[in-house]
Amino acid sequence: MRGFYLINYIRTIPVLLICLALKINEIIEEDLKRNLWYIGSADISLSSLNKNLLRNKCFRNIVYYRIHDKNKGLSLIFQILYPIKQDLEIYGQIGGGSLFIMDMEQL
Repeated sequence: MRGFYLINYIRTIPVLLICLALKINEIIEEDLKRNLWYIGSADISLSSLNKNLLRNKCFRNIVYYRIHDKNKGLSLIFQILYPIKQDLEIYGQIGGGSLFIMDMEQL
């Protein structure tokens, strides 16, 4: 499984660069902090971002929402790298770390 996570960095690093370019990395960190429980981690790191993007489709939608709010073109790149959960839509404004979504199918 460890090798699978390592290969997945090929998708995660471009997402990190998009977040840094759009200056949304701090709000993504807050969202990540709120979702660390999902992967059983205690700290925010590239590894925890990688695992959450890979395993937590609801977290993917939050990141997609943040990117889409700033740049629609880059959100398409994100959606290619990490397909979003189609039956979950987010409307309105949300603060960092204030949105908690749990999909009962993922538990």
